[in-house]
Amino acid sequence: LLLSSTSVVLFDTLAGGAVCLFLFSQTKVVLNMVHLGYEFLHLDMLRSRVDWLMASPVGFKLNSNVCHFLSSCILTMAALWNGMTTFATPFEPLIVLLIASCSILGLSAQLALTSDVLNFCTLHVFYIYACLAWLFRVVTSSLYSLWNLFRGLKWNVLRKRVDSCAFDLEQVLVGVILFSLFTFLFPTLAVFYIVFLAIWLVVVLTHCLLRLLLAICSNFPLYLLLLHFSDPNIFSGGVTLNIGSADRGGEVEGEDDLQDGSVPLCRSSTGAVHTRPRDSGGAARLFEFEGDAQVETGGEQPRREKTQIMSAFTPSPRVAPLV
Repeated sequence: LLLSSTSVVLFDTLAGGAVCLFLFSQTKVVLNMVHLGYEFLHLDMLRSRVDWLMASPVGFKLNSNVCHFLSSCILTMAALWNGMTTFATPFEPLIVLLIASCSILGLSAQLALTSDVLNFCTLHVFYIYACLAWLFRVVTSSLYSLWNLFRGLKWNVLRKRVDSCAFDLEQVLVGVILFSLFTFLFPTLAVFYIVFLAIWLVVVLTHCLLRLLLAICSNFPLYLLLLHFSDPNIFSGGVTLNIGSADRGGEVEGEDDLQDGSVPLCRSSTGAVHTRPRDSGGAARLFEFEGDAQVETGGEQPRREKTQIMSAFTPSPRVAPLV
C-alpha cells in the first residue's frame, strides 16, 4: 500500500513537471488557445445564439417584446463581463505561470486550479442560465397553479397536497387573464431556457472532463502496472471448477485422466470438485481444510462424512500463505 501510494504521488509530480515545462516553453501558444476558447464562448455561443433567437429560430414565432428584452439583458451582461475581464488581460501570462508553478504540488493541483479559473471565466454564463431557469420555474409553477384554479383546486401549503376550493367570479377572471398571459409567454421563455441550458451543459462537460483527468491522476495504478509488466504471473489468476463423479469409496472416477493441471477441491462419496490454476510458470499451492459434510444417499438416512476442501491458486510473493 505504501509503495502504491508513493508511486501515485511520483506519477502526479512527474506529470505536473512535464506540464510545467510545456507551459513555460509554450506560453504564447497556451494564451492563444485561451483567447480562442473565450472568443468561441462569447461570439459563437452567446452573441450568435442570441441573434439567432431574435430571428424566429426554427420557424417559431416568439414574442418579439419579450425576446428583445431578454436578448438585450443577456448581451448587456456579456458586454459588462467582457469589459471587466479586459482589465485582467495584462495578468494572463502571470496566471499561466501561476498554474505552471503549481507543478511542485503535482498535476492534480494544476487541474484543480484550471477548473477554478474556468469556473470564474464562465461565471456570467452561469448567472444567465440561473436567471432563465428561475423565470422558467416561475412560469411553469404559475401555469400549474392556474390550471388547478380552473378545476376548483388549490395547493394546501400546510398539508402538502391539492385540496378542493371554491373560487368566486373575480378570482376566476383574474386567473383566466394570468393563464392566458403565461401561456403566450411560455414558448419564448422555454426556447431561451433550452438554448442556454445547452450552453451551460458545454461548460459542465468541460468541468467533468477536468474532474475525470484529476481522478485518473490521483488514482493511477502505476505500481501495479509495473509489477504486471515485470512479472505477469505475480497476481492470482482465479480458479475453474469442474464437477467429477466419485464411487462409494471416495475415489474420483477418471482422476488419473486429468491432464489439464486440475487439483481436487472437494471430495465426498457423491462427487468431487476440481480447480484448474491459471496457466503460468508459478507453482500452484494447496491449502487443505478438514470438516464434516452431511451426504444424502438415496432412501438411506443422511450420514456425516469427512470432506476434504482444497484450493489451488498462484499466490503473490507479498501475500502470506494461509494456515
